Amino acid sequence: MTARVTVFLVRLSRARKALGELVVGHPGVLTTDRYSAYNHLPAGERQVCRAHLRRDFQAMIDRQNNGSVVGEDLLTYADVLLGQWKRVRDGTLTRCGFRRSYLGWLRTGMRDFLERGIVCGCESTAAVCRELVAIEPALYTFASVEGVEPTKNATRRAEAGSSSGY
Repeated sequence: MTARVTVFLVRLSRARKALGELVVGHPGVLTTDRYSAYNHLPAGERQVCRAHLRRDFQAMIDRQNNGSVVGEDLLTYADVLLGQWKRVRDGTLTRCGFRRSYLGWLRTGMRDFLERGIVCGCESTAAVCRELVAIEPALYTFASVEGVEPTKNATRRAEAGSSSGY
């Protein structure tokens, strides 16, 4: 038995039906992108990949409109979160210490930024922010479930034989 499994399967569709054929029962926590086929998963069984979120926040900035400031704030908080998580991984901060010292204010701040994004006047930014508010618990599963990382980069490293990235 193994604690972690990386599976690569090529399908013609990313539909929920294809996911259901691959994932049966309760396999543990799946680290996913924001694709809607995963939205049925309970928050305790899903971690939304933080590296994907960083790209979403950068896209908000790159649009150079009313959503850009929201994107900048979200990206800043995302980088603080990932920076402190590196300390958990390298042993200089405990998971409990991370939750106690960082998770509360980071989560509250990100929620405030997402709510600002919903009303910022940029429909693309607003749509992403609405979706993230709806699945918000799945943004933080890594903080409470041992062995879960905030990104899919461990999978990417296994795929590429690399050790770089968050």
